[in-house]
Amino acid sequence: MRSLTVPDVEADDTLATLALKAAERGFEVILLSTDKDLYRLLDSGVKVYDHFQSEWRDAEWVMNRFSVPPAKMTDYLALMGDESDGIPGIDQVGEKTAAKLLAEHGDLQGVLTNAAEIKGKLGERIRAGAAAAELSMALATMRTDVALGLTPRDIALPAALIAHIKTMPAPKLVRTSPMIHQGAPANDAQHGDCNAAQHGAAQGAQVELTRGAPRRLRA
Repeated sequence: MRSLTVPDVEADDTLATLALKAAERGFEVILLSTDKDLYRLLDSGVKVYDHFQSEWRDAEWVMNRFSVPPAKMTDYLALMGDESDGIPGIDQVGEKTAAKLLAEHGDLQGVLTNAAEIKGKLGERIRAGAAAAELSMALATMRTDVALGLTPRDIALPAALIAHIKTMPAPKLVRTSPMIHQGAPANDAQHGDCNAAQHGAAQGAQVELTRGAPRRLRA
């Protein structure tokens, strides 16, 4: 498995770029992750698999769990914060409040624009935390333009290893996914910066991302 590290780039940004570029080229992309910010990629055809719980995460699951669709996960995290990624959010705004605010005002900008009309302690906290929310939005927004210089063939598993894997009992990830692809597109070698993501043993491409420093505001 190839390890991919881009200096001074957060691993989630590298992963988001890799996943979206591969999805755009027709690959079936599966991210093995529990990071909430990656759920936004579900709307782009990327699949997310929780390898700890051995469960798929789709748009329906996100809506049931967080009460917001994948497209609003960045706004959601900007409001409530995410300690694991160093995103502060607005003080004392939790999951339910963040979801309610987005249902009423559409997105973070809508919440901040209408902050003066939000009554009580919640309105006070939003107005006091507007700068923190905008910073959090910048921190939670993943880049998808990282230069990787990678082709599908660069991360393809050897043919002998793929053949061996196919003789083994399929793990739950494979058993529950319609992943029946054979090899990378023929023109992949012609695109030096065409980024492919991990898309299963049958496809024969895997990449491990080395996590970088905690999220920070980007220039």
